[in-house]
Amino acid sequence: TFSILINGLVKAGMLIQAHSLAQETTTNGCTIDIHTYTTIVDWLAKNKKIQEAVALMEKITANGCTPTIATYNALLNGLCKMGRLEEAIDLLRKIVDNGCTPDVVTYTSLIDGLGKKKRSFEAYKLFKEMASRGLALDTVCYTALIRGLLQAGKIPQASSVYKTMTSQGCVPDVVTLSTMIDGLCKAGRIGAAVRIFKSMEARGLAPNEVVYSALIHGLCKARKMDCALEMLAQMKKAFCTPDTITYNILIDGLCKSGDVAAARAFFDEMLEAGCKPDVYTYNILISGFCKAGNTDAACGVFDDMSSSRCSPNVVTYGTLISGLCKRRQLTKASLYYQHMKERGCPPDSFVYSSLVDGLCKSGKLEGGCMLFDEMERSGVANSQTRTRLIFHLCKANRVDEAVSLFNAIRKEGMPHPYAYNSIISALIKSGKVNEGQAVYQEM
Repeated sequence: TFSILINGLVKAGMLIQAHSLAQETTTNGCTIDIHTYTTIVDWLAKNKKIQEAVALMEKITANGCTPTIATYNALLNGLCKMGRLEEAIDLLRKIVDNGCTPDVVTYTSLIDGLGKKKRSFEAYKLFKEMASRGLALDTVCYTALIRGLLQAGKIPQASSVYKTMTSQGCVPDVVTLSTMIDGLCKAGRIGAAVRIFKSMEARGLAPNEVVYSALIHGLCKARKMDCALEMLAQMKKAFCTPDTITYNILIDGLCKSGDVAAARAFFDEMLEAGCKPDVYTYNILISGFCKAGNTDAACGVFDDMSSSRCSPNVVTYGTLISGLCKRRQLTKASLYYQHMKERGCPPDSFVYSSLVDGLCKSGKLEGGCMLFDEMERSGVANSQTRTRLIFHLCKANRVDEAVSLFNAIRKEGMPHPYAYNSIISALIKSGKVNEGQAVYQEM
């Protein structure tokens, strides 16, 4: 009776009430059938209530009810999804000890979980154990192992498993092929990825957004922009819609290849397609314009960013401030520096270093020193900025200040050879030859 009632609650989607009633029932010594228990364990595991699932499993066995492999699989899959792999491995051994036979689902859950934690060697051992038990290795299991090997950077092993899979008559599906293509592209094996892509088309399998994005990313990294653009055209032809990540990859590739105008055109196309740029999109484009020396366009992108209500981050400000400082546009750079502080975005070492170096190069050494003091108070001063400031102080014949800063670096560790060269040269030029020689001997 209780099983019928609990099953009714389960079928109605009232799992919380079903679990509550199951707990009450088992406490009162009443029994429930294992199918009902399995449904509740599965629901608890899928909803990350793993401790409750473990507790219920203990109650099941304590009440003399024998779990089926489906019950064990529900708990084991939940443990793997939560990253509790040692408990999952222990459960596998317990399944065998209790006289229950693990199936393909059992092993696949563990292989997938181990693969995600880059424990591919253990995953492969389980795969071999699975085969030795005479279990039919299916596409899902092969794909889980291949994914784990690729994530661990074991490309030859993943390729070998893929070849074994096809030679054994196990047909790869879209997930398998997209996993292989993505992994090969990330490893820079574009030729191999393209071959699998072509085999996919030959099999009549339609590539998805993941496949196209992976190939576009790989082609951009390999600086094959023409091929990447052709792949984008093919993607659109196949009615696969490029997302923000795909556009970001293309815009970044075009910027790095020096074609910022084309990158901007794709940014505009992205907007027209109703695809919303994120902070990375804007940062990529700002960086591209700054590297091309077009700071006006970079500032224009920043304005677009603000008007679209996309909040700039420390990378946005750092990129723009660095670009402006390199062009000696210190007034503008200082305005963005003030703007970021007003918005509650604390400047990092890169922002401070760019401004300190920019001020010093423009002959505003005093301003650079004052900003460096602020940098130290903020706790983000680094040896690179100190080394650059030492160079500028030495150049301005402010040797005592340079030596003081050099000594501060010494206390933290070995100064950069560039700092030694600046100090030695400045000491000798100022007539302090013995001191210069002493620093040289120390070096």
